[in-house]
Amino acid sequence: MDIGKALTYMFDDENWLMKILMGGLFSLLSVILIGIPFVLGYMVETIKNVMDGVPSPLPEWDNLGEKFTKGLMLALILFIYQIPNLLLQCVRIGAMLALAEADPEAAEKATLIIQSCQGCFSLVWGLLVAAISPAVFVKYAQTEDFMAGFRFGELFDFIKTDLGNYVIAVLLTWLAGIVALVGLCGLCIGVFFTGFWSRLVQAHLYGQLYQTISTESAVQMGAEN
Repeated sequence: MDIGKALTYMFDDENWLMKILMGGLFSLLSVILIGIPFVLGYMVETIKNVMDGVPSPLPEWDNLGEKFTKGLMLALILFIYQIPNLLLQCVRIGAMLALAEADPEAAEKATLIIQSCQGCFSLVWGLLVAAISPAVFVKYAQTEDFMAGFRFGELFDFIKTDLGNYVIAVLLTWLAGIVALVGLCGLCIGVFFTGFWSRLVQAHLYGQLYQTISTESAVQMGAEN
């Protein structure tokens, strides 16, 4: 995987400044949820362009309806993965309220235990979702099929084909997100533009991941034959 390319490819596009500015604006709108589907849709198209070996993979900010639809489907997939955690939070709140009414003195101790258990689950579940997310992004970008995000056999086959590069992509995605938060413009409005840059890094890494895993799969099939 070409890590340096993933960090800088966007600046090779002749219209990179305008495209990143537009992406930053949609990232800013994500605060009120409106921009999320557009950003995710743009990521999907970028991943697909990298998969296909397009020399300048940054899409134009046109066909916004298509971007919104693609991004909305991906957002729904990611939301469904969060449902177990959300349900557990609802159970925690319900249990805490019930205990508070039944036995206020015991409720405080029980609340600490419940919160600790829920916190541990949230951490573990969050890490699992983060680990499988690259495969979900890639499979959805490849097929634009909603159910591709839940075909776990295909997802796990994709992950284990080249686990080393897969782990690198996951770690670099996290690192790019951290850099976006504390980088170029600090914690002000500029963080939305650096945040969009981190999304572009993520998209290129996932597109490269598809290429490397596809190559590895072809080699394995050739060896078997």
